[in-house]
Amino acid sequence: MNYKKIFFLFLLCFSFMSNILSMGKREKPVGKRSQPIEIDLKEDFLARSFDKGLDKFCESLEQFVWDHFSYYDFSDSNDKILAKERSIIFFLLGFFSGLDERKYVISVENNNILIKKDGEIILGLIIKGTDNNVEDIEKLQSFCNIDMSLGYKQIAIVCSGKKIKCNNFGPILSNGIESNDFKLFESPEEVVAFFKNNNWFERFKEQISFELEKDFHTFILGLLANTKKISDLRSNNENANGRPDISIKTIEIQQFGLLKIQILFNKYIFELKIANNYNLKEKITEAKAQIIKRGYGTGSTSLGFARSTYVYPYALVLNIDDFKVHAFKFEKFKLD
Repeated sequence: MNYKKIFFLFLLCFSFMSNILSMGKREKPVGKRSQPIEIDLKEDFLARSFDKGLDKFCESLEQFVWDHFSYYDFSDSNDKILAKERSIIFFLLGFFSGLDERKYVISVENNNILIKKDGEIILGLIIKGTDNNVEDIEKLQSFCNIDMSLGYKQIAIVCSGKKIKCNNFGPILSNGIESNDFKLFESPEEVVAFFKNNNWFERFKEQISFELEKDFHTFILGLLANTKKISDLRSNNENANGRPDISIKTIEIQQFGLLKIQILFNKYIFELKIANNYNLKEKITEAKAQIIKRGYGTGSTSLGFARSTYVYPYALVLNIDDFKVHAFKFEKFKLD
């Protein structure tokens, strides 16, 4: 039974009831307005699936990519197979960057991701791109060159686009990854603040190149997989006159007095750019112009049941000369 849906339907009916009772009365809410009640309609964090085992993590990873990636997320390279691999690699690097650095060390070797704990490898992720679906487990193991003699868990991931196949192989470990070792972000603002104190890309510049905007893009998606208060997450989704890189909706409930309840959502637009020391300011201006001139955020003014409030536009620019991320929050604007 989905208790979240039942709870939400109850709130929705309660909201309509208050409107019926107030018919014929003045429109202005009566009573002191209380603090907003925030609800989270998003499923559990992707990180939480580790508590249910690697099989559950693999299942959740497949579903997350299918639900939130766009086919446009794989289109920045002439080598389509490599583009598919890179998108998943950088997504997972963003996701695992939430791990506690005091306990875990992440490295990239031959486009594979290794995670160490207490100096020992506990998990390896082998990512392979293909134009074909690989559903059979034995074929998956062979395609990813899984070595069962290794003393740590391995996850084979075959990417054919939004549809990925994921399975784990190897011994059962008692000291595997725990979800409470992840940094779980409270809001999209916390994801932006993450870059103020972390020069994450500097650590990996010798291991893997950051040359494509999509690398940065899917890394941010990985961070957002550990962010709550998100009811809707879309990547490269058509909106107004273009496709904003990432759009996010968060839900809250505002209560007026004892009866009247209003369901609201806020929308966040992330426009992402790759820059260098010479064109950094130009890229920031370009990101702002895209958001405004193309009408990002204005193409959707409801979430079916919720009234819209504000759009919060951000530009996130990765400077590949110093590997620092520059975050700029533009003036919010109200949806019609």
